[in-house]
Amino acid sequence: MTGHDCADSVDAVAVPALDPHLSQRDAEQGVEPSPDVPRPSTLRVVTLAGVMLLTYFLGTVSNQAVTLAIPVMARDYGTSELEVQWVVSAYGLAYGCGLLFCGRVADLYGRKFCYLGGLVVFLIFNILSAVVKPQVGLFVMRAFAGLGLALACPAGFGLIGETITHEPERSIVFAAFGLGGPIGASSGTILGGGVAGINQYRAWSYLFYILAALTLIPLIVGWFAFPGALFHTGGSVAPRLDWLGGFLVTAAISLFMFSMVQSGIVSTGWRTPYVPALLIVSIILFVLFLCWERYLERRNGSIPPAAKFSLFTRNRYRFTFVLLASFFAFMGAAGWVYCATIFYQNVKGDSALMNAVHLLPCNLLGIVAGFIVMYLSTRVRAPILIMGSTIITGVSSVIYAVASPDVSYWATGFVAQLLLPWGIDFTMCIGNVLAANLVREDERSVGGAVFQTSYTIGGSLGTALSSLVISERTNVTGSILSGTRSAFWMNAAATWFVSVIVLIGLRRLGIAKDAGREEHEEDVSPDVVHPSLDGKGEPESVVLANAESAAGTRGDNL
Repeated sequence: MTGHDCADSVDAVAVPALDPHLSQRDAEQGVEPSPDVPRPSTLRVVTLAGVMLLTYFLGTVSNQAVTLAIPVMARDYGTSELEVQWVVSAYGLAYGCGLLFCGRVADLYGRKFCYLGGLVVFLIFNILSAVVKPQVGLFVMRAFAGLGLALACPAGFGLIGETITHEPERSIVFAAFGLGGPIGASSGTILGGGVAGINQYRAWSYLFYILAALTLIPLIVGWFAFPGALFHTGGSVAPRLDWLGGFLVTAAISLFMFSMVQSGIVSTGWRTPYVPALLIVSIILFVLFLCWERYLERRNGSIPPAAKFSLFTRNRYRFTFVLLASFFAFMGAAGWVYCATIFYQNVKGDSALMNAVHLLPCNLLGIVAGFIVMYLSTRVRAPILIMGSTIITGVSSVIYAVASPDVSYWATGFVAQLLLPWGIDFTMCIGNVLAANLVREDERSVGGAVFQTSYTIGGSLGTALSSLVISERTNVTGSILSGTRSAFWMNAAATWFVSVIVLIGLRRLGIAKDAGREEHEEDVSPDVVHPSLDGKGEPESVVLANAESAAGTRGDNL
């Protein structure tokens, strides 16, 4: 055998051809290209889109409807609305705290199992919420229901990413995931208002029976619609969980959201010593979490990190910029909802039911905006859609900030309602697509969980800061209207800041569905890293040269 023949043999074995369809994020990890997945039928796409829409719908309708039922719950329990509001806060805390760790569990042990299992937990604890009598018991049941949905949502996000790989079907289904928000909000307003109007003891328990019944739809359909095994079967050795990382991030988010909730509940707000103290501790824990995850990733040991630090830094930090955009968009939107509630109930003296009626046009138009973004997301560049929609949403806050409460609702408030939902729906739907395309196959559920956590925390912070601004400005000026206007200006600034984030980190993006492919095309060079060649992360040209040199040496020796 000649040296030339031996070199050819080595090249054939050691240097596999790069697959042009292999994404950059999977190529970095050495993932082998899978056989072409057949394009799903229209019926399958519609079915999966409906399943994911219902999954997010369940969380939104649950929160909205139960919030409107708080006054009748307080009446039946013979206590204050401030105390009963924990029926909503416990659910939100558990959901927000469990997302990231549950996303990692889904990636490691099976997304289908976690998705269906999370829905089962949500169903069971909704039934228990309806039958349990003690007030504290109800709070606990709602917390477990939130944890169940925290397990289902990121798992469903990952399932869509692995089940539908063709465009535009993939982008449409991810956009449908976000469409569940406005549909759930409008349905929850009607459902909660209707139940609150029933003059019967514990009539609000019907809400939980309805939620349990609705859960059966995605549970049954998802069992048959999502292909593959129920459990993860990727290897003989079960992967280990990063328990320390899970504890750090869960504790950090728990304390952060608890401090946000308590700041609006206790009479002294942020002046209560333990509220800012818990906030500081949560920030410290989150920094420790990032340091620990970076250590695990660099160590490359037997325990994979709960969320790789490189998830936030690769692809020119674009995933991080997507998180920041969703954070500030939802911060401004959630603050707007809180301020609008204060404006109608405390400034104008309307009832809670009339407040819900005033906000209903926003929820209904949100459904229309969701369908529009499903169409535009596959045709218009993502930065243009996000910037344009959030600028419009910011104007909604400005209208309330400058309008007089004596002016007709149809002249100011109604117009503001029509402007609000665009930024939320566009950022949510396009962010879902970007989040799915900017992460790797083995971390899609974690990526979805991080994205959902970002806007959940942003919403909590928006509500808390709006409460703080209104309280402080009211104390200074003696006018709650002045405090509400200041908070509206703050929410407008938060929403418009999204445009700054997009200009800094996302301005080069094209259509959302092409985000992953664009990164691959921009980063391809003669020295592109391809760990599947030798596992050492050497540039491809260096590996090829070394292989040829080694082969030639062995051939000469022969």
